[in-house]
Amino acid sequence: MARVYRAIQRGFDRPVALKIISSTLAAEKEFGQRFIREAKIVGGLSNAHIVPVYDVGEHDGVYYLAMELLSGGDLRARIDAGLNHKTAIDIISQLAQALKYAHASGFIHRDVKPDNVLFRDSNTAVLTDFGIARTTDDNANHTQITQVSSVIGSPAYMSPEQALGKPLDARSDIFSLGILLYEMLTGNLPFNGNNVAEISLQHAQDSVPSLPPELRPLQDFVSRMLAYDRSNRVSSCDEVLEFIATLTSREGEYSNSAFDPNATLAAPATTAATTQAISTPRNRYRPAAIAAIFLLVGTAVYLAKDKFINPEDPEPVIVQPDVAATGAAEPQPSQRVTEAETAPGDRDSSGQTGNTPDIETTTSDLAVVDSVSPPRADEFFAFTEAVTSPDSNDELRFIERFPQGVLADIVRTKVSGDSESVAGLITRAQDGDARAQFVLSELYDTGWVVEQDKARALALASQSATSQSPFSQYHYAMLLLADSGSDAQKRDGLQMLEQAAQQGFFLAQTVLANYLFEGRLTGRDEPKSLRLLELAGAQGDRNALFNLGRIYDSGLGNQPPQPD
Repeated sequence: MARVYRAIQRGFDRPVALKIISSTLAAEKEFGQRFIREAKIVGGLSNAHIVPVYDVGEHDGVYYLAMELLSGGDLRARIDAGLNHKTAIDIISQLAQALKYAHASGFIHRDVKPDNVLFRDSNTAVLTDFGIARTTDDNANHTQITQVSSVIGSPAYMSPEQALGKPLDARSDIFSLGILLYEMLTGNLPFNGNNVAEISLQHAQDSVPSLPPELRPLQDFVSRMLAYDRSNRVSSCDEVLEFIATLTSREGEYSNSAFDPNATLAAPATTAATTQAISTPRNRYRPAAIAAIFLLVGTAVYLAKDKFINPEDPEPVIVQPDVAATGAAEPQPSQRVTEAETAPGDRDSSGQTGNTPDIETTTSDLAVVDSVSPPRADEFFAFTEAVTSPDSNDELRFIERFPQGVLADIVRTKVSGDSESVAGLITRAQDGDARAQFVLSELYDTGWVVEQDKARALALASQSATSQSPFSQYHYAMLLLADSGSDAQKRDGLQMLEQAAQQGFFLAQTVLANYLFEGRLTGRDEPKSLRLLELAGAQGDRNALFNLGRIYDSGLGNQPPQPD
């Protein structure tokens, strides 16, 4: 949720675009940090087609970012007015140069769309809004526990792998660039839908629509940019630029043919102008990916059966997070760690902490507690960062900081690789210990220490969920929904997710909110979705806060409240 103002930078007496996030989100530390992160990403990129940042900071709780004021309008307005084909190719060339530079610098934009392309003048395109950009190292090693279905990016321009929450690389941006090229050439999107699920189905099942006859020389390359299987997709921006250079050098060959690069496109029609499929059907998708897509679409039938999210039923009861109700809002005294206890030691020249924790990870270290207390947001996100960090010491630091939680049990076993620890967990799980069942379920799901066994992970999660812990319920729900082999399994997963959300668990609230927001899955109930995201955000869920901001910024949700 950000607003952009025209302002004057006093030191240089120059006009700037001043981006400010609302006071509501500025109060959340995680969101403020992401806002600063955007500025640092863009500030480190120096390219004629990437918006330059002049200043960034925080003043009296207000986060701001000052960047070049681009007065030439955005690409959306130009598409609506109609572009000639030569101009469309030139804009794609400029954006490919920007993305080539960003990719070489280690960043993926993840939200390439017309609204994020502004113009410095009548001819110079500039890529903006790196707010959800990520480094190429940010995408790997996410476990089932750490994954949260998120509405991040713009569905119409999202690559199939981004819509499915898979790790991304530069080819994801190239897919989005291909959508832009198709839209500029024809005035219409190649894939139309009301939500991520519908568009994802079209990606998987449908061919890239044919371009008009006069654009036939571009068909093969556009289709390759939009290949569902990224192994068949145009692999780099260099390849895009090489094709454009070849096309430009051969422009004369088309002067007497149907291809006229100077032809002006009329403003987009209200219905798709081209729907004819090219000869090769899009059957290159993997069955697992299709199963995930059909899960999204099929969910609507089962959500409507439960009063909690049926749009025709009375308002749902959404329980506010409460210490007594959830047991999650405050740690026990034994779990508290003072700042002095967790303060990092002196750092050496490599940037590593000098006093690396020395932690034994034997069976006796695992907390013998028959309960699965839900983690707070800071603990959960520290866990995700620790298990995905290339520095193995981060896992030890996590254990030192959160020694009593179930997540610490998982990390201890992962770090130690101790078969005796696993044997002890198995014994406790067989005796009905919900916490041991939870830990083992995660180990079998990820393949940490033990051989990966999804069926066993699911069975153990089911046993742990009988404890009524919202974290166990959430974990079981996510496993069910990730590999739902039957309608009953989908229904059970959704009901379990709802129970966890009703108990106030922030991760369940965020995932359920995203289902509600996706349209056909739940009858598209935006108010309930946004309310759930607000509840999760109030507990410090950075995904919920970020999704709220992205939804409002992109215009996908209801209008946000006016800033204070």
